Amino acid sequence: MIETNADGSSMQSFPDNTRIRTSQDGSVIRTNPDGSRTSNFVNGTTVSTKADGTFVLSNKDGSTAETYADGTKFEVLVDGSIKFTEVDGSTFQRDTQGNSVQNFADGSMKVNYVDGTTIFTDPKGV
Repeated sequence: MIETNADGSSMQSFPDNTRIRTSQDGSVIRTNPDGSRTSNFVNGTTVSTKADGTFVLSNKDGSTAETYADGTKFEVLVDGSIKFTEVDGSTFQRDTQGNSVQNFADGSMKVNYVDGTTIFTDPKGV
């Protein structure tokens, strides 16, 4: 069944309870029977919410951000580097050469270089 709204959007419903809403601008939102949802916007951005609460943002430039139900976040940036953020605010980042930086919730930092060098800085900057 397809319903057309006064604003030009339409809603299509299927027997399995899948619903597809198409906005006037061409954006499409699909809601699945399990509660998951995928939104495809005309600017190339896709937003998905999985049934477990995981939220995934995919940008036209190729970058992505995935936020899990517990609040942790995993990002892949345009250049291929990655960033993982914990609920407590601590982060782990790895660049495309393999170097990594960990910033801990207490303010300390650890840098690991691909040549094996490791630098640790405590919360006081020492």
